Amino acid sequence: MSSRSTFVTLVSVLLLASRALAADAFVITAAMSSADIQLVIDGAADGDILLFDPGSHGDSAADVLVVDGKGLALVGRGATRPGIAGVVVRNLPAGSNAVLQGLEFAPGGAPPFGPPGFTAIEIRDCDGGVLIEDCLVPDTGSKGGAALLVDTAAMVSVSRAELHGLDGESTLFCIPDVGSPALHTVASQVSVHATTLVGGAGGSSNDLLCAAGGGGDAVRVGPDFGAAPATHVVLSGNTLTGGPGGFQLGGGQASSGHALRVLDKDSSAWLVDNVLAGSVSAPPGAVLDYLGETARGLWVSAPVVENQAASLTMTGKQGDLIGIFWSFDTGWLPQPLRAGAFVMGTPLAGPIILGPHPGPDGDWTVPITGPALPPGIGGQYAFMQAFMKDPDTLALRISSATVYTLVDDGL
Repeated sequence: MSSRSTFVTLVSVLLLASRALAADAFVITAAMSSADIQLVIDGAADGDILLFDPGSHGDSAADVLVVDGKGLALVGRGATRPGIAGVVVRNLPAGSNAVLQGLEFAPGGAPPFGPPGFTAIEIRDCDGGVLIEDCLVPDTGSKGGAALLVDTAAMVSVSRAELHGLDGESTLFCIPDVGSPALHTVASQVSVHATTLVGGAGGSSNDLLCAAGGGGDAVRVGPDFGAAPATHVVLSGNTLTGGPGGFQLGGGQASSGHALRVLDKDSSAWLVDNVLAGSVSAPPGAVLDYLGETARGLWVSAPVVENQAASLTMTGKQGDLIGIFWSFDTGWLPQPLRAGAFVMGTPLAGPIILGPHPGPDGDWTVPITGPALPPGIGGQYAFMQAFMKDPDTLALRISSATVYTLVDDGL
């Protein structure tokens, strides 16, 4: 049996053995308002999937969706990302996991006379894992919070996303705002792969007596004020750009934001193969570890429809030997040998050995077919991550995590 056939067979077995056999899937049509969607969220059970058709579902703070106390997958489908204003995921218990996949957010903001913007994605007080994949927070908002705020979360994984912090408000009088960060994480464990993060621009000043606002950081680690438990981040294969500072009436420009700014001495950041457009700062005692390796990636086309063609893509070096693991739960286990963080939970299946990577370096895409779901199941999602054995050093490197979202072909 080929490795590809073995992979599909493993998927089928895992789905049949899933703890969430009653999982359902709901289609969110373009005609549904944010209030309609919130009713679906409130009525959904842990492990259910909301499948969004293309369209827009609000752009104000009142349209922000709230997932409270249960794990759901909010997944976009179609040629363009469906749009929602924002989402808050909070109080997720251990053993429950949430997914945001293939969505575009609209954090708004139209100062000085319109309403301020808001945080597009907020993850707060979560013992379960949250995976964010192929999502966009565009460079359109102003005067608000971070594009992604992670506060007190056991595990958040971000992959193949684009996150722009909101711009600071420019004012006629004192005092312009600083730009907001693309990612601000406090007391959490966060892994970010193949993502573009750009801090918001600082607000400009039209008053000779007032300084312009500084640019926002691409990634800010730790609390702005006071103390908090340590934060740990893995940054792999990203582009991190500090936002530009605002301009001062009469000349001059405020300072740009940092590419990475660590604010507390107990936190740590591991950096693998990133492009840093901006400075990096950390207080004495904080850990900054530049791993100097080639970033590895893994993702599945989403959503996968049962009995239809899909694809599995691995990013690495020619000759990498690839072993893929699978789980319905998440965790956080820093790996030795400078390999990164393994975010799969238990029970753990695998590895299925694929490879070696045929080359050239970069993406290797393997066609797969979505297995048939058991009767009565509208959809299912699980998590995958790979170890890749470097052909030159023979060391193990770790890929980004991905979500395998499978839905009924009748939806």
